[in-house]
Amino acid sequence: MAKTLSFALASWILCALAPAWSCEEKTHLSTLHPLTPKPQQNWIKPQDGPGGFLLAPVGALDELQTGNLNNLERDMAYLLETREQLPDGTFRLETIATSVMDTIQAYGTSDAAAMEPIKCWKEAMPDSPEEPIVEAITWRALAWAARGNTYAGEVNPAGMELFETRATQAANVLIESKARSSVNPLWYLEMMRVGRDLGWDRPRVEAILKEGMKRFPEFHALPREMVNYLAPKWYGDHNQERAFIEKTVVTVPKENQAELYTRLYLTLQDTMGLTSSNFFAATGASWPRIKKGFEDMSQRYPNSFWNLNHYAAWACIAGDKPTYASARSRLRTTIYKIAWFPKNPIEICDQRLAYTQQVAAALPSSEYKQMRNPRVNDGPAADSWIGHRYAWLFETKAFEELDTTLAQVATRLDQTDDGSFHAYTAGAFMGFYFTDNASHTRDFEAALAEWRQRSPQSVGEPIVESIYWRSMGEVLRRRSSVRDDSKEGAQLFGERLRKAQAILTASRERSIVNPLWYTEQIRVGRDLGWSKERLLKVYNEGIAKYPTFDPLTRQMAVSLLPMWGGSYAAVEQFAVARANALPKGFGGESYARIYWSINDADECIGGERYCMIFDASRVSWLRMQEGFDDMMKRFPKSLWNANNYAAFACLAKDKAAYGRIRPKLGRELFLPAWPANATPEVCDHALLTAL
Repeated sequence: MAKTLSFALASWILCALAPAWSCEEKTHLSTLHPLTPKPQQNWIKPQDGPGGFLLAPVGALDELQTGNLNNLERDMAYLLETREQLPDGTFRLETIATSVMDTIQAYGTSDAAAMEPIKCWKEAMPDSPEEPIVEAITWRALAWAARGNTYAGEVNPAGMELFETRATQAANVLIESKARSSVNPLWYLEMMRVGRDLGWDRPRVEAILKEGMKRFPEFHALPREMVNYLAPKWYGDHNQERAFIEKTVVTVPKENQAELYTRLYLTLQDTMGLTSSNFFAATGASWPRIKKGFEDMSQRYPNSFWNLNHYAAWACIAGDKPTYASARSRLRTTIYKIAWFPKNPIEICDQRLAYTQQVAAALPSSEYKQMRNPRVNDGPAADSWIGHRYAWLFETKAFEELDTTLAQVATRLDQTDDGSFHAYTAGAFMGFYFTDNASHTRDFEAALAEWRQRSPQSVGEPIVESIYWRSMGEVLRRRSSVRDDSKEGAQLFGERLRKAQAILTASRERSIVNPLWYTEQIRVGRDLGWSKERLLKVYNEGIAKYPTFDPLTRQMAVSLLPMWGGSYAAVEQFAVARANALPKGFGGESYARIYWSINDADECIGGERYCMIFDASRVSWLRMQEGFDDMMKRFPKSLWNANNYAAFACLAKDKAAYGRIRPKLGRELFLPAWPANATPEVCDHALLTAL
């Protein structure tokens, strides 16, 4: 239910599901999903890394949604014939499956809506070899959308029921179509994935792999999928994975063996998320062999910064200083943070291996000029639009305007239609801008210094500079636990937080005219381990000056969580006291927003786990429900608030409340408001008859 997202995701937030359509009246993809890039041609030029996976299949999705089935068949046949690859060596065929999965999970499409274009395809071309593959991919995507990417013990029973039904349907489609569809390696890939989902035994899955590799030996997605199957979280262990890798590598031509070895261990790392401290010990991987694979990949795919980021990251955890320096210098500022190990982001690797960046660059783009003004002033889309503008002012060094704008929103306390404060959004997105472009630290620091020089009495600059240092410290802590096994990470974390604190202390006299100073002080103090009493002193002073600025209250509540040395009892005591201190109609809303923030900030942050604050905390759903009712009265235009109201009602298993609010949403759904294992479809299945 988190509202603020990284820049890479924020511009993809959608407000509505696709309407149903018939085979005779088809709706173009750009109408269904307004923020999806419309391809200039049927197929966009291949791009590197995550961007390639995101954009490469847009043409196929467009052709499917528009009913251009002849073009779709032709283009898929072309990809099969040419074995076209992205700059990093990924086969473009593979991206189609990934994109269908991501699209369905991102947009929350129901099974009826998702299968409508498939139905048309099947009617128009009953003998198509490609249609059953895409149909199976769609069923499997719907299965995972219902299950949620969470631990098995936390799966919603209604979601599991849908998962098993849909995964079985995917298997049946593939089995029935083998004679005509196994001419495409995607058939084998999907069979292996469905087999893993349904718990097929190893001999059965290996038989599919063996047949697929015999027909398509270069399609490395197949052995990579077997590595996934053998992961400890599925049906194997590291010994089985290592034995499989050794056995498989020698089955391909000698010139491809090193690359395959490296790709299989890359898959193992992606699957397990092992930390640098135990990767080589746990897996038995050989750094010299992985290094040789990266070198071969660098020669075959010289334009891939995605591969190069991985190369540098692995050289870091191997402690190979010369290799790290070579790969890192070629990266310059083209950094893919998700390519780096969880406890060893690039900042730590640079410090550990004594790498000094020799290149300076312009400030990174905030992408503000490429954004569309959202159609409603509500939810993540509105916050993204507002936040990106502040980042753009910083990017263009319009410091005077930035100061003026920050002062205006702090004085007026402007809000969006859902009650979000512009001032707080500005601070949050400045933090995202800094951390999403972490390779530009020298340039950010130079720009902040220029701002100080131009406006030595600026109110906003110290706050933004504190956000910078705090964000650059927290990004290390988010990727590592408090019990970080990296001394460099702990050292950098402390240094950056102390810099943020020094800036706040020095600017207190002039900057407390902006409530962001107080929210920053609470966050920095919390990261530095301040006592509850010391944080409350800051909070009480700030809320006395800005009694309606609820981000202060929400930050203080988060600081009372067990993860920060507090307790759920302390959170509840604080929430009730705050609610009782406010006038009628405002206290309940404050209570609801506090627990909304607690749900986002607690251990299930990011929607990766099935968030259940009603089990973990001492929240009163009755109080929270009354608060949402008050919120809906104060902000009647907000569908973002309404979506969250419905999602919490689902988590609380309140059929009456869910049945009252859910029909009002119709198709106006914000998927980021719903936990991964409690999507609207799953909640409808559990609490309502079909809508």
